[in-house]
Amino acid sequence: MDLFYNTKKLTLTSKRKLLLEAKSLCYKWWADVLTEDSWVRHKIDLPFDIVMKHLTGKCHYIFIHRMDKYKLRDEDKKEYLEIGFCTLGKIPEYFLWILLDITHLKPLIKKFKLKPLKS
Repeated sequence: MDLFYNTKKLTLTSKRKLLLEAKSLCYKWWADVLTEDSWVRHKIDLPFDIVMKHLTGKCHYIFIHRMDKYKLRDEDKKEYLEIGFCTLGKIPEYFLWILLDITHLKPLIKKFKLKPLKS
């Protein structure tokens, strides 16, 4: 089962700082886009700073401890962190995915004061 963390109390500035730190620690990141002429997201080659310009207070922001074997994006890992956002409701819709080794979980939740969501 995956564990989602509550990011609603983070300010936009804190969300930006967390994403920048996650990017500096990650082993993989990418961006996708969903356009009006497609039903499928497509990987795009945008610099990280350009992707970050799409982060607003209206975005859906995630911090997830992935450990559900049916949802893992990284087939080589049994668990990892997935951090990112999507620009819900805006076309084109942008998605940022950042994958980090699980060793970064405790330092990041402590630094950004994140708590697990209650299920």
